[in-house]
Formats: sequence, C-alpha cells, structure tokens
Amino acid sequence: LKIVEADVTEGRDVYNNNCALCHGVHVVSRDTAGPDLRESPVALDRDTLWSVLHDGMLMEHGMPRFEKLTHEQVDKLYIYIRATAREALGLRKPVDHIPAGAPHA
Repeated sequence: LKIVEADVTEGRDVYNNNCALCHGVHVVSRDTAGPDLRESPVALDRDTLWSVLHDGMLMEHGMPRFEKLTHEQVDKLYIYIRATAREALGLRKPVDHIPAGAPHA
C-alpha cells in the first residue's frame, strides 16, 4: 500500500468528522464505545470498510451507517487508518513530520 500524505490528511478530516467520537482521537480507542480501528479486520479491507460505513453492514451491532460518505472519502479514511496503524508499529513517522503531498510507503 502506497500512502500519500495528502490522502492521509483528507482521511484524518473524514475520521475527525465522523469516527473520532466513538473510535477515539487519532484512531486510539481508549474508553470509547468503538474498537481501535488500527487493529480492526474491518478497517484493513477497503470493500468491507465501505460495506460497514456506507451500506450499514454492522448496524445490528451498534455501528451507524454513513450513507452520505463517498467512495473517495471512505478510501481516504482507509488510508488514514492504515497510516496510523503503521505509526503505532513504528513503520512510519507521524503525519506532522512529513511534508504534505509526499508519498510514503
């Protein structure tokens, strides 16, 4: 997965506006209702993430549906979650240390 920092920044905005309340600030779930998405199998697969967010695949388990999110927004969110998972593993520097638009593996 090639991560472009502009996508991470856009994904962070999607996350902060839709996910942070339940899944924690900076995708760190501490004392929040939702699981830590950095470790979630749902968040590791783009198609499954789309199905959960847009189609409401997990509504019966308390996960709300976000049908107004576009494919592009969900894709940027996916990139952001993957980037934060790599940061947690020490495999990449936090977004603040990399110039906007710079690609990062």
